[in-house]
Amino acid sequence: MRKATSSQSTNNKYFSRVAVLIFGVVLATPTIPLHAGLDGHCLLDETGVSGCTAGDIGVNDIEITVVSDGCIGPDDTATVNIKLKINAAQPVRYDVGLFLATDGGDAILPGATCFHEALFPLLAPEGTQPSPGQRESGVGPFLDEDGDPNLCGEVSKGYSYDRLLVEGDVQTGSVEPAVLVIACTDVIDGAGDPNPNGYLDLGWVVSWRQNSGHTCTSVVHTVPGTHSKCQAGRTDSSGSIGIPIGVPSAKLGIDIDCTPDTVGPGDTIACTVTYTNPGIGAADNIEYRIDFPVDGTVSNVVHASTDFVDQNASGDPGDGSTSNNYIQLVPNVDDPLNTTPEIPTVANVPGGTDTIMTFDFTV
Repeated sequence: MRKATSSQSTNNKYFSRVAVLIFGVVLATPTIPLHAGLDGHCLLDETGVSGCTAGDIGVNDIEITVVSDGCIGPDDTATVNIKLKINAAQPVRYDVGLFLATDGGDAILPGATCFHEALFPLLAPEGTQPSPGQRESGVGPFLDEDGDPNLCGEVSKGYSYDRLLVEGDVQTGSVEPAVLVIACTDVIDGAGDPNPNGYLDLGWVVSWRQNSGHTCTSVVHTVPGTHSKCQAGRTDSSGSIGIPIGVPSAKLGIDIDCTPDTVGPGDTIACTVTYTNPGIGAADNIEYRIDFPVDGTVSNVVHASTDFVDQNASGDPGDGSTSNNYIQLVPNVDDPLNTTPEIPTVANVPGGTDTIMTFDFTV
């Protein structure tokens, strides 16, 4: 559970500190499944190659074709089907392999998780260029330039090839779309610059062999021999021809101001709590806890969206603090989804907005 604190001191012996705690839901670390029948390794763990320096083949686009479950935040995962559009800038490249990072990484680093794919099934006879419809289908058949016993496809200069990520290894000839669970990562914008823009992006590596003569009968055989036989990149879903996936990211800030600075027994201090969210997504599941060092009474609580249940209490707040008196404004647990609109529920601050809560405290 996230917890941020903000404090303000006054010069009054009765009212010396106001602490505001903001709580937000943190999802469990995502569990990313592996490609069926394979180990899920990325480039370095699979091949020993620690980076890519070539530009022979690249991913022109990542098309998210189906979204079964989207992202509610950067700690979430999305469930999708994906098609990659690859393009060759050089003559024939053999045994093309694709690594797609599912953990939000770059598809290279050790310990990372990837979906590893190849081009199959193959088109006969050997050396026949697939038709435009076959190249765009995502499931081939793909170019075969080295014949039996090789089962992994090639690409050639001047052509673009779509590859739908599928379940099963090369020998199965599968055309069943793989259901991928991917981390909701947003680290670049649509231009590829390191500026999060609120949309999911994916790291990838394309690998190949420059010459024929290598036996390839499994996805695990589609690996580069050196760093000069692969290209790496990252693609943002906002510019994709497929379905863009938003990744809400709240950046909640809070400030509290109370006047007058000096109060005595029987006096009232007026406080204004301002919270801002300059982020992309909504900030929700917010809880205020306001601690006072003396007994008193809270009144006139006003919140823009009446999203809190008000509680007055005295004694130990139960969080290890030494305050003798505290006021707690908490989400209404009886109706956390606000299915009954007249019942206050958890606060929600949309991205790019700010709002206030005011209250009085009488010593």
